[in-house]
Amino acid sequence: MAELPANPLMDSVPDTDSDTEEAAPTCPPVAPPECSKDGCSNPGDLDKRCGKCFVARYCSRECQVAHWKIHKSECKKNRSFELNKLTEEHFMCLSLDFAKYFHDNFAGDERGYKRYKGHFDKLGSFGEEKGRGITSITVGVLEILRGNDVVKLRALTELSGPNCFNDHELHLDASSSLQTLLERAHAAGEGVTEEEVLDSLMVLGEACMWMQKRARRDACFLRAKKGFVRLLGEDSAKAINAAFMMANLIPSDHARIAELRRLWERAKISLSDEAVTFDIANQLGMAADDQGKYEEAKVFYLA
Repeated sequence: MAELPANPLMDSVPDTDSDTEEAAPTCPPVAPPECSKDGCSNPGDLDKRCGKCFVARYCSRECQVAHWKIHKSECKKNRSFELNKLTEEHFMCLSLDFAKYFHDNFAGDERGYKRYKGHFDKLGSFGEEKGRGITSITVGVLEILRGNDVVKLRALTELSGPNCFNDHELHLDASSSLQTLLERAHAAGEGVTEEEVLDSLMVLGEACMWMQKRARRDACFLRAKKGFVRLLGEDSAKAINAAFMMANLIPSDHARIAELRRLWERAKISLSDEAVTFDIANQLGMAADDQGKYEEAKVFYLA
C-alpha cells in the first residue's frame, strides 16, 4: 500500500469495552463532495467519476478533461492502493451485520463487535463488494482517505487501529489523513481545538512507530510533548505520556532507564491513578528484571 504524503505541517486513546462510548469532539458539518477540479465549487457527480481509480468525481466531462494532468499522479497512487484482505473481510462482515463472524474470530468478543459496528456505522455509504470496482470496499476506503470528512476518518482510524483490526498500513494512512484535516480545521478556526490536534498527533506517532517511520514518529512525539507541556503543564498526564513514548525510543539502556526513573518520580506523586504511571512502572520493572534486580522489579510491578 502506498504511503500518503507526509503532512506538510509535521516538520515544523484506546476504546474501552463499555457499551456507552464517549462522544467524539464535534466538527463542522461536511458539505457534499465538490467537483475534484481545482477552482470548481459545483457538486461532484457519482456518475462522472474517474474511470481508472473511481475516486475523483466531477460535475462535467469538461472538468474531468481539464483536471487530468493534475489528477494523473494521484490516480496512479489510488490504483496502486491495496486493501489488506483480512481487513476487507472484516469490512464485508460489518456491512452484512454478521456478528457471528466477530464472535468466532475475536474470542467471543460481543462487546468488541458493538464497538467495531459503532465505528463502521459512522462511515456512512460504503463499498459493498470485494475486489476493485466502483462499489468495492477498496474504493469506499479510498474515498474516505482522500476526502474531507473528519467523522469518517476518525472512525476509519479507530477501526484500523490496534483495538480493532490492527491493520498497521491502513492505520497509518487514516491517521495521517485525519491529522492533515484536523490541522487545517484548527488553523481555520472551525471548531477543532489544539488539544484534539495534539491527541491525533500522538495516534499518528504510534502509527509511524509500528511502520518503522522513525523520523516522522520522533517529530510527532516531540511536537506533541512540547504542545501538551505548553497547553496543560509539564506534569499533566498527556505531557508525561508523550515524554514516556519518547523515553522508550532512547537507544542507550542507561539513559532510557534514567529518563523513565525521572518520569516515574514525577508521575507517582501527581498522577498516581493514571494509566501512564502504571506503564512507566511496568517498563522499569522489566528493566530491573533484565538486570537481575528482582526485588526492585517486584516493587515496580506492585506499584
